[in-house]
Amino acid sequence: MIENMRSIIGIGLRLLAVSSVQALSPKTQAVIRQPQNLPVVMNTWFANAAQLSYDMVLAGFTALDSIEAGCTLCEDLQCDGTVGYGGSVDSFGDVSLDALIMDAETHDVGAVTNLRNVRHAISAARKVLHYSTHTLLSGDGGEYFSEV
Repeated sequence: MIENMRSIIGIGLRLLAVSSVQALSPKTQAVIRQPQNLPVVMNTWFANAAQLSYDMVLAGFTALDSIEAGCTLCEDLQCDGTVGYGGSVDSFGDVSLDALIMDAETHDVGAVTNLRNVRHAISAARKVLHYSTHTLLSGDGGEYFSEV
């Protein structure tokens, strides 16, 4: 199960889940002090998102599921006031969300930008990955996938 998990990158929160340390570059492997056969979840800011993702991977969830759950957690908690529906405003004074999720093995990507009145941008991005022939949808096009 874990050894067959694909590497997935979710870049709404710069969260990364890989099947093992061996899937990372040698330079990154040198920094991580962990047995080679355990999964890895890393992010730049939010420990609670990484912990949830890691726990899900250990419980047998897919990397995509774990990344989406970690990002959704921060979207719900509005981590540090910049993530999610109550986050930082854009140049027009509105909150507009974006998210990207990538399967690092297949290089399939789903991304959304400029979403308004959407709570979970990462879920919309994942639906773009699975259900659209596009890679990136913006505004109304991306918002459509938040309702699917």
